[in-house]
This record gives sequence, C-alpha cells and structure tokens, in this order.
Amino acid sequence: MTRSDAGRKGGLITLERYGRDQLAEWGKLGGRPRLPTYDDIWQQQPREQNNNHKEATGPPGDTERKQVFQDKTLVCCDCGNKFMWEAGEQAYFQDRSLLPPRRCPKCRLRRRQALHPPMSINKAIERANALFPDNNHQGVSRE
Repeated sequence: MTRSDAGRKGGLITLERYGRDQLAEWGKLGGRPRLPTYDDIWQQQPREQNNNHKEATGPPGDTERKQVFQDKTLVCCDCGNKFMWEAGEQAYFQDRSLLPPRRCPKCRLRRRQALHPPMSINKAIERANALFPDNNHQGVSRE
C-alpha cells in the first residue's frame, strides 16, 4: 500500500465514521481550516478604554488601536497586603500575554529565592573544580 492509498483509505474511514455533515461542520471538507490572522486574534481580545498613564499599541504599523492603562490596587495572595500594579507593568504584561501578578513584589522575591536559593561560595568553588578538574590553574581556592 502506498502513502496515497493509505491516506485515501484513512479519509474514507473518517468519512464513514463521522459523516459528511459533521466533517463539513468541523472544517475538514475542502482542505485545511483557515487559521486565524493576527487581526482576528486582536479583535477577539477584550480591550479596556481608560484615560490615564501608559499607552499600549496594537500590531506594528497599526496606529488606530491604542489602549490606555490605569494604576490598579491588587491584594497579595500570600501576605494579604495591597500593592500597586502600575500602568507600565500592565502594558508589559499584556504585550507578553501574561496573567496579572498574584503576589506583591516582596512576596515574589521571597518565592523566587525559595525556589532558587542563592549559591554559597563554597558550593560555587566545588562546582567550578568539578567542571574543570584538569585545568592549569590547579583548582579554585577561596583565598
């Protein structure tokens, strides 16, 4: 069986299993479904219109779509303190499709340090000596 025969047989089995109407509804009939364009995706995203601080623009070359952000007060999920989420940060988060922060800056720093504790100097020396054991510098010393 050649590749084209296998593809044809798979298509016929799919057609028998789901039927022509269901495949047409899914967009399988008549080729691959059309992928959304950048403009389609941009129109689907909800946009707020506020009059304050930083402006975020749409796609490059698109001057008519602008969003203005306001400073927001959020509550930290760890300590419960209120913190300010500034307009510039909001634009940064939106440009990168990130979710709003759940923790205040102090709790974020604490969490990062807990997940990735800073390395002690002795541990760094051990790693350097392990990576380069036969170097001419005769190992790294603390002195």
